[in-house]
Amino acid sequence: MRQKGILLAVLLCLFCTLTVYSEEDNRILRVAIYEEAPYQFHNEQGEERGLLIEIFNEVAARTGHEPQYIATQKISDCVQILLNGEADLILGMPSYNNYDLIESV
Repeated sequence: MRQKGILLAVLLCLFCTLTVYSEEDNRILRVAIYEEAPYQFHNEQGEERGLLIEIFNEVAARTGHEPQYIATQKISDCVQILLNGEADLILGMPSYNNYDLIESV
């Protein structure tokens, strides 16, 4: 439970410094995700679930943002859509990612 609180605090700090561009008053966050249960995955109904999804949804709600998840199969796919400008951030990007990107969670 303590780890969940720490992760929530980190995400809140992220939102305080994040500039997001969208069509609806900067409230929609395009979030690239990849399948990595139990952190982020799709259930049988195709809904986004997992620990990071729960935490991110809570932080987004508290800050007045709406996440729009973009599902991919691999981290490299997430990186590509981020670099193409199709996503605002990647959920669950590990610090050992071998990409020249700042950790997003």
